[in-house]
Amino acid sequence: MRAPIERSGATPKEYSELKDFYESRIWKTHKIGNLYELIRFQYIHEFLVNRLAGPVLDAGCGGGTYTQIMANVSSVIAVDISVNAIRNAKENLARSKDVSFIVGDLGHLPLRGGIVSKVASIDVLEHIKKPEQAVGEVCRILQPYGSVLLFTACGENKLTMEYMLKPLFGKLILSIRSRLGHVSIFTNQSIHTLLCRDFTIVRIRYMHHWLGWLIKFLWDMAHMNSLESHQSQCESKVSGSSLSRMLWVMLEAEYKLLRKRDLGTEIIINATKKSF
Repeated sequence: MRAPIERSGATPKEYSELKDFYESRIWKTHKIGNLYELIRFQYIHEFLVNRLAGPVLDAGCGGGTYTQIMANVSSVIAVDISVNAIRNAKENLARSKDVSFIVGDLGHLPLRGGIVSKVASIDVLEHIKKPEQAVGEVCRILQPYGSVLLFTACGENKLTMEYMLKPLFGKLILSIRSRLGHVSIFTNQSIHTLLCRDFTIVRIRYMHHWLGWLIKFLWDMAHMNSLESHQSQCESKVSGSSLSRMLWVMLEAEYKLLRKRDLGTEIIINATKKSF
């Protein structure tokens, strides 16, 4: 879970409850545990090496898993609303150089305009009640023609596995979302609408298609009583049995076949700031 929530749009009580929610999470880095993590790391690396020179903002750094990847390529400004997350990220990345940590929310970033050339927002936007304000702040701090890499949930898309199972498991899906702190779920169209005013979309890919989503859903359902953070799920590795190896082969084939089709419940967007 990478989870800053902005103050605006929430009452003081709601903001306090949301902040307490993230302060209570367990924040730590984790090793590559599955196919989807490998894919994410690949996209992050490509994004960093093929864009403008300059620092990158890790918007919602959590325990620093992706910050660590970014720091291998670029200088990083890591921001999160959780004091606990920032403290743990500092400890986890004590050996990483050229990383600055800031406690702050994405609706009111404590940074001057045009300070970064790149922003990576990984599993964050779904945790924000008014994501349009966070997108506006990202645009403000980006340099002209700066770039953003965005991963977020788009579970409201029709014909996805989540959409088709809602009539039977709607309450359970909502319960899992709530336990993970998901307060905004998007469609492809709503993501486009959110970004199109300030950004030009360069590339779109999708993850968690039918088989991948079903496996993740079953995992979440089986561990609902012990969910402490989304990252604890990412740490889990499938054993080396023949069955598990076959499963990973199937997941990889599904991803390669459907990554350009809007049948996934996670969207990956590369976009460039418009010049006005």
